[in-house]
Amino acid sequence: MARWVLSRPVELRVAARFGSVLITEAEALSVRAVADEAPEVELDDAPRQVLLKDLQALELRYSVRDDHGIREVALVLRSGGREDRRTLERLDGEAKERTGAQALSPRDALLRHSFLPVEVTIEARDNDGVSGAKWGTSPAITVVPPGIGEGEAARYAALKQARAALISAYAQAQREADAASKKDAPVVTPEALRKAQTEQVKAALEPLRHFVDASYAGAAVPRPLKAFLTGQARALERPAPTRETYLRRLEDVLLAVDAAERATGNHDAESVAKRLGDVADEVAEGCKLGLDPEKRGAASKRLSTALPVLGKGADALFTLSELGADIGSVAQGELRRIRRGLAAQSYLEAELAARHLAARLRRPKPSFSSAGGGVESGGQQGRHGAKQPAKPRRRISSSKS
Repeated sequence: MARWVLSRPVELRVAARFGSVLITEAEALSVRAVADEAPEVELDDAPRQVLLKDLQALELRYSVRDDHGIREVALVLRSGGREDRRTLERLDGEAKERTGAQALSPRDALLRHSFLPVEVTIEARDNDGVSGAKWGTSPAITVVPPGIGEGEAARYAALKQARAALISAYAQAQREADAASKKDAPVVTPEALRKAQTEQVKAALEPLRHFVDASYAGAAVPRPLKAFLTGQARALERPAPTRETYLRRLEDVLLAVDAAERATGNHDAESVAKRLGDVADEVAEGCKLGLDPEKRGAASKRLSTALPVLGKGADALFTLSELGADIGSVAQGELRRIRRGLAAQSYLEAELAARHLAARLRRPKPSFSSAGGGVESGGQQGRHGAKQPAKPRRRISSSKS
């Protein structure tokens, strides 16, 4: 008997040697080597795309088959240049078939902190000890996270609508107070006045109450802001003995909501800008990859994923308060530079523009202020050059002006 490793097809003959004479058998046996194939992995309902904001739990049901044996089954998550490999099973290499299920939570750390689509696959490794273990990969389920700034922009727009409703209510109340102050004005009973004010307050507060209870692309209203606005609504709902008291209370609530709107917009603009800085870094890495002609295909794939995210994020940032409009306009301008560089096949120029944009987004300060005590255009000098918000006027001008 003889044993050897068959790595390729061969023709087997038996021969006998007598001294210097070799006698070979007339008939030969053809032996065909069957290559060890990579495992076949199937994932139910793949390929497909799911939105992270609509996801309750991602159930992954898979089946694995191999012609010799299975050593390992893993869950793999890829997003841009990042990869997270999680072992689901380690086997003895004897089983040729395997089925299983795994649930992926939308609160998973990689999903929550990812700004690019995440490809979820199941991979299996065989027991090939000759040519080396091979991995089989299933089709991917792509989890698409909400666009950066999408939820914040929708939330800020809803808060602006709530503020606009309060402004309309104040303007109407001011007109009614001016009309009631005239000599020939009809007399209104306290009961009728109280009823009219109650209906007016109810209509004015409806957008505000909807705002605090809603969620915007997965972004809920922060608890401190919700408690603050709810308290303002309750203060406005208290009965007012006179028109002057009602107007003053409505004015105070409007000023409070206006301050909350500005603070929320600036806070969200800073948060969104810093997250967009990571996207700009991803674009820069894609451009750097494109400097190697042999890696242009991988660079193109990476950029085609990151550039739309950066563009939509810059548009959303532009709608967030004055600070967001400032930084968002910078992001849009740098994005045009990046695209011009890519169109001209100048990957170095595009990379430099992306690096500059990433650094600017991570410093979400007004463009017309400096760390040395500069003054923002139209603002007042403040500590470290930050603009000091002007104090709100105590009285709001009449709608007649």
